[in-house]
Amino acid sequence: MAPATGDFGAAPVAEPVAATSPFGFVAAPAPAARLCGGIDILPNNHHTVTNAQDPAGFWNEPESFNLNPELLAQIQQDNSETDIVGTLYALTLLLTRFGDAYNEWKLSAIKGCCFLKQRLGSAAAAKIEAIGGPTIDRELVDELFE
Repeated sequence: MAPATGDFGAAPVAEPVAATSPFGFVAAPAPAARLCGGIDILPNNHHTVTNAQDPAGFWNEPESFNLNPELLAQIQQDNSETDIVGTLYALTLLLTRFGDAYNEWKLSAIKGCCFLKQRLGSAAAAKIEAIGGPTIDRELVDELFE
């Protein structure tokens, strides 16, 4: 791209290029927050939650996927460690709001459950069930914590 007329010292600005696979497919952009009246609006789907997971299995920035501020505040009242709060919050959101996409987020949830079992022991599954209340699918919780 050539510099603008009269701007002879400016370096060319690269145009954004979509990533392509070796097979010529163009990768879709990741869902981004939408700006609405100066407020970031997160996509309300399981990708918002799973994309925030640390490769080690925990979630430590729950504000980055804050789809239910009241639930997050409730979990923060009972727990002080950010990675435990984030992981409890993420798993509760996945189980209570996105159960229909279970097979898409199952592996992320299993990693999170392994992290919680290491940190909280056998009480981890019961903690998730207590937070989720009657809306949580206990069979899915049992499967994730096997």
